[in-house]
Amino acid sequence: MIEFLVIVAIFLAIWVTIRLKYEIYGRKPCIILLMLFALVALPVIVLTTKYAYLAPEFEGSIVMSFFLSFHLGVVIASFLWTFIWITLGEAFIRLKLVPLTYFLFLMLFAGDLLSLFTWADNLHGLDIHYLAIVIGLGYTGLFILGLHMWKHAGKKAKTIPSSEQAPKKKKAKKK
Repeated sequence: MIEFLVIVAIFLAIWVTIRLKYEIYGRKPCIILLMLFALVALPVIVLTTKYAYLAPEFEGSIVMSFFLSFHLGVVIASFLWTFIWITLGEAFIRLKLVPLTYFLFLMLFAGDLLSLFTWADNLHGLDIHYLAIVIGLGYTGLFILGLHMWKHAGKKAKTIPSSEQAPKKKKAKKK
């Protein structure tokens, strides 16, 4: 059950950054890289939660071990992890360092891909069905969210013209 809460925390972090109107979601390359990162990060956090929740000795990261050591800590960590990395990518965009944003998400993708392999020895036959359902639901949400972001990427918000920009009406001639 805790694995579902972890996925909810990830989507909550994404929702918060969307509500904060992050520019990152308006750039198609960023959306592709975010989706690549999410495709491997989601199973990593689900597997980490499944096998290391309240058993932090199975986690290599000291910070993550701390969050795994108390109830719902991994949920908090999932929210913060997602929020902080997206916010850092957004900061690079606002500082006009867009290539660093691309590099950041490629680095996170590669790191989580390697991390995913470390859990392979721990998978048990009975867990596969449960994990497939949890990860499948997460992927479904990511797919829907990704399509929505892709559809709206690159579109400028419609603005109301100011009085200076508004077309001037011609005065009617008096007869």
